[in-house]
Amino acid sequence: MAATLIGSPVAQEDPISSLVRSDRLRARALAHHDGRLAVESLELAASVNGRVFAPGGKLADIGYAKRHAEAVALAGQDAALRARIQQLPDVERGAAAGPLRLASSRPYWQQPLTFKGGELAAVYVKASSASPITLKVEAEGRTQCTARRASGRALCRWRPRATGEAIITISGARGMSFELFTN
Repeated sequence: MAATLIGSPVAQEDPISSLVRSDRLRARALAHHDGRLAVESLELAASVNGRVFAPGGKLADIGYAKRHAEAVALAGQDAALRARIQQLPDVERGAAAGPLRLASSRPYWQQPLTFKGGELAAVYVKASSASPITLKVEAEGRTQCTARRASGRALCRWRPRATGEAIITISGARGMSFELFTN
């Protein structure tokens, strides 16, 4: 959460940004066998579970059950970490909506998605492996965002002026699997 001054409103992080932070913490937790980071990642995931969507408006499966099991395993016998985990939901609320796959015949995937005007719009793509990926969003007659990442994860955020379609294009290696999340 963002720090605020006394008397100022608390700024809520959008669900996509929280999911990105959760994924980063999770990767570090698994790489370093760190229970504290795993629980922090799970807490963020719990805050967005059921609030992140896949193409077509379905709830996205963020892998909450797997994240929960990883946090429990990495917490080990640490009573404080286990107590934090006990405060969180232990069931999956999202419905599976992927993974999607780039066709072997072309190295990109493209689909129009509708976003609400005046509200922060966010698209997050996560490849199944750490391979180069490009996420491009076109709306309102122009490119709103282009994110090129070698890590296999890319995030685009913008604020549409009016409710309407945005063309989402994901480019990468032919046949690459990926998950797409929106708010």
